[in-house]
Amino acid sequence: MNNNKTIHHLASRHPLRPANALRHLRCALLWLVMLAAACPQVCKGQNVVVESALDRAEIRVGEQCRLSLTVKADEGAKVEWPQYNVADTLMAGVEVLRRSDCDTLDSPAEGRIMLQCDYVLTSFDSAIYALRPMVVQVDGKPYASKSTLGLKVSSIPVDTVHVDQYYPPFGVMESPFVWEADILLAALAAWLPAIIALLLLVRLTQARPIRHKVVIKPQTPPAREARQALKDWEHGVGAESQETIKALYVTLADVLRRYLSRRYEHDFTDRTTAEVLGALTEDLPAEEMRLAGEVLRTADSVKFARFCPDLSKRQRHYSAVLTIVEKTLDDVQEHPQTIVRYEAYGDRGQRIIRTAMTVGAVVGILLSMALAGYTIYMLVTYLV
Repeated sequence: MNNNKTIHHLASRHPLRPANALRHLRCALLWLVMLAAACPQVCKGQNVVVESALDRAEIRVGEQCRLSLTVKADEGAKVEWPQYNVADTLMAGVEVLRRSDCDTLDSPAEGRIMLQCDYVLTSFDSAIYALRPMVVQVDGKPYASKSTLGLKVSSIPVDTVHVDQYYPPFGVMESPFVWEADILLAALAAWLPAIIALLLLVRLTQARPIRHKVVIKPQTPPAREARQALKDWEHGVGAESQETIKALYVTLADVLRRYLSRRYEHDFTDRTTAEVLGALTEDLPAEEMRLAGEVLRTADSVKFARFCPDLSKRQRHYSAVLTIVEKTLDDVQEHPQTIVRYEAYGDRGQRIIRTAMTVGAVVGILLSMALAGYTIYMLVTYLV
């Protein structure tokens, strides 16, 4: 009971006026506005990253190395790089020879940029140098690189005993070139079985049957055949024996019948003389018809009636057959064309050939792989 009275008494002595509460609220809002205005500047300052790196940690006296300075900042930031004149020192003993132009690199973050600038350094004093951080101005504010870099400069051994024996530097020496023909031949040889295997596989995938080429040579033309036979008959035209003369006329009649059969495409082999002449009435000219009838009738007389013509008649009959051949020959028949056609193998032949092609393709692939592996092995051996 006493505690409640005390609280009520204090509340009545210090009441919370509305004017005081409004003033405190205004102060809090002002602080929030000031804090919001300061946050972008703070965040912007925290987003700048400066990094430096050397391409070589150790050089000899007079050699050069490259110091890369990288800046990561927000887009639109103004970056001012450290400026050095020719022969300026980065620090005591380390000279700056030149500076490259600024390059823009790909930034992984959106709204950020990455810039890089390279400095070429050298030193003529052997020592170990601790390169101090590089300072870059970003939007007028300085930012130093994160780490300190170490550079070791080694001295060049000099012969201090024989100081008079000073030799100039060696010139450019050409590397000896050795032509390795085995590698080239193996590489070329690997392609041949591969191409053959590819062609065989392409042919095996086709459904059309495998065919082979058939060349049919034409027969000897009728006139040429008759002339050749008449040359043989001419050698025995002067015979005196009855049997020899009979054989000559039988041969002469057969030559004439065969020529007429082939020339006019009729079979006069088993026909009589009258049937032969009757079938040739419309084809054979009158003069050649008369000569053919005389020769065939004389041959029948010699064969069946034992007629023996004298030498002059035999020569006239020989000339008559030769005249018939020369007057009735056909240019198309005398110049036949060779017939070329393609015939498919049978079922058994198709199976055998396709099996052989399959085996050949597999062997070609394996051989090509072996040659390719051998080529790679020789190339690696040569390079190592």
